[in-house]
Amino acid sequence: MLDTVIIQDRNDVFHITFDDIRKYHGLANIAGAAIGFKAIQAAASILTSDAPLPREPLSILTGHPGPGVKDAIEFLTRAPTQGAYFVDRNIADARWNPYANLSFSFFITLEEQTAAVYLKDKVLPDRFFELMKEASQTTAPEVHAALDALKQELSEELVGQTSEQLFDIQLR
Repeated sequence: MLDTVIIQDRNDVFHITFDDIRKYHGLANIAGAAIGFKAIQAAASILTSDAPLPREPLSILTGHPGPGVKDAIEFLTRAPTQGAYFVDRNIADARWNPYANLSFSFFITLEEQTAAVYLKDKVLPDRFFELMKEASQTTAPEVHAALDALKQELSEELVGQTSEQLFDIQLR
């Protein structure tokens, strides 16, 4: 189930698909939403094995401040709403975007265990970062259209891959 995360909320269990995330977030930062979705899926695989990932007591630290990442994590875990979501742009690992101060690192803690999830180098192509930078500096419709198309393409590619293909994952 590459496109599903199983979440436990009190006594209820939800099978949340990436399509659910897409409906919640929209397409503006859909590649970031895919990364957030897959990071939680990766963490769940080592924190709970095949059991649902409980929303509480869960806390999340990431080096990525993007709204797509945050929306995916919110929809899956409710950590931002519950005050258990923290962003530290200075995390030293997985700093793949040469134009932005951020890290593609995620630390998901459930009780006493933390899953450290790092996006692997070259999962996102250099062209993605170049287009992000270019789009931030221009209103040219063709640049924004190219970026939007690439975000959509990347989201589909990311969701179709396994956690091991996308991330280095460690249990701490």
